[in-house]
Amino acid sequence: MRSTIRHQVSSSLAPIERRTTLLDDFPPLNTSSTRSSPHSDSNYVTRKRYNSLTVWLGTVWSLAILSSSILGILITLYVQTFLLMKSCEGALRSANQALVICHLVAVAVTFLGSSLYVFYPTSMICCLRHTIHNISVTLLFGSLLIRAMYIRAQKSIGLGGRTSRLN
Repeated sequence: MRSTIRHQVSSSLAPIERRTTLLDDFPPLNTSSTRSSPHSDSNYVTRKRYNSLTVWLGTVWSLAILSSSILGILITLYVQTFLLMKSCEGALRSANQALVICHLVAVAVTFLGSSLYVFYPTSMICCLRHTIHNISVTLLFGSLLIRAMYIRAQKSIGLGGRTSRLN
């Protein structure tokens, strides 16, 4: 089913009259033939909706955004896997593991949300864009704030160093 709508415009000097009809009322147009369709005269204005994904993915900016998003997600998953392996070996402290995992998940969701801006904007895609962006930014800032509060609450950092009270 196509979603193309046709408007017929009268060519008289009277006020413009528009009649909206769906394309389903017309026979399908054969674009490969040179014959003229009965409804292809100049009185029809056609608004076409492109549903093809290759139209959007063929541009340079969309390929750059998708490739950087995929690369960012893969690097984030690699770091997350590395940290989980080290935590299973016992090389990492268990104090901030949940916070680090939350932060890495938020970074991966941010990369995923940026790839949604490449596709054709439908109501569902627009809703997902706003929702995913807001959730990922909330997780990022929340984990950074908790980390800053954790550092601020410590008495010393590292080899006898003191924490700065400017944090």
